[in-house]
Amino acid sequence: MSKLKLNKAYTTEYKQISEENLSSLLPNFEGNARPLIIGLGGSANNVLSTLIGNCNAFYQSINVGAYDMNPAGNTFYCIPDRWPYFYEMLSFPEHFEEDLQNFIKDEISRSKIDVVFVVSGLGNKGTGTLLTKTVLSLVKELGLPCISMVSLPFFFQGNKALANSIETFREIRKVAGLVICFPLEEIAKENKENTILDAFKIADLWMSGAIKAVITGSRRLTTKTILSKIIENY
Repeated sequence: MSKLKLNKAYTTEYKQISEENLSSLLPNFEGNARPLIIGLGGSANNVLSTLIGNCNAFYQSINVGAYDMNPAGNTFYCIPDRWPYFYEMLSFPEHFEEDLQNFIKDEISRSKIDVVFVVSGLGNKGTGTLLTKTVLSLVKELGLPCISMVSLPFFFQGNKALANSIETFREIRKVAGLVICFPLEEIAKENKENTILDAFKIADLWMSGAIKAVITGSRRLTTKTILSKIIENY
């Protein structure tokens, strides 16, 4: 989509990650699980908004993000009124992790949750990139199985986003029980006629479709087959 001069080391690793993940069969819960889906940031909130009304299986969802996010559910707000400062300092207020863990813990207890999804977009230094590893670690401390569902950026988002996403991806692999990865550049490869806005909408459909497939127990599906069906019918 763009002729940026990209770092070859990162694009090579990105492609390796893509090849490893696209053809892996998705796990399925056969409708027996009680999942909690934690969306980190605006892009994950878009995924959860897309999922609402398209999935009849039981699930609970919460968001972690900014006040101006128009959340798709119960929300833990990171930095009230000081969001730009948060991005500049890349730090969290006092007691942030403790408060966030209590917020997640209360939802798990109230809804009798037995598995947790953490959904996030990696790339720019936003909520997903900054908080994914932290939230996965908090859930792990609670003793629940955790699936991390992350997107890697389009190449047109540039070197910085690419580098941030790869480095964060390496870190979360050490913490999550399972990582399901959505390399968004695949959308650009599949259909070059789409606009950038179309590409992001397809990304939301792709990730929400995979979540639905897992929690409804759909069998023999990969993220690649889900993407192909979405683009075919878009």
